[in-house]
Amino acid sequence: MKFYNYLSKPEASKKYIKDENGKIIGREPLSPRMQLHHHRVISSALEKAVKWQYIQENPARRVEPPKVPYKETPYLDEIQTKQLIAQLEKAPEPYRTVCLLLLWTGARRGEIMRT
Repeated sequence: MKFYNYLSKPEASKKYIKDENGKIIGREPLSPRMQLHHHRVISSALEKAVKWQYIQENPARRVEPPKVPYKETPYLDEIQTKQLIAQLEKAPEPYRTVCLLLLWTGARRGEIMRT
């Protein structure tokens, strides 16, 4: 449990916070998603140790995994989509095709996920 508490502190991170002059003034704590990633890696490694009979049980199972807050995915509205398509008319062929493909398939996926 101490390790998971440590992950939420700035000391666990290598991402520095700098002032306007570029001087390091501190560290940024790990995001909740990165904390959950660490938990999953540790749990997976310990699960292998159980499978290979190095340990009796996985202690990571007893720990509550870090919560990751839900974050709404931003989508383009109708006006933004029309503007993007208009700009893509001037784009070189491979970029235009890829962007249109992503636009159309992503729009459908977004509609499915919102329902």
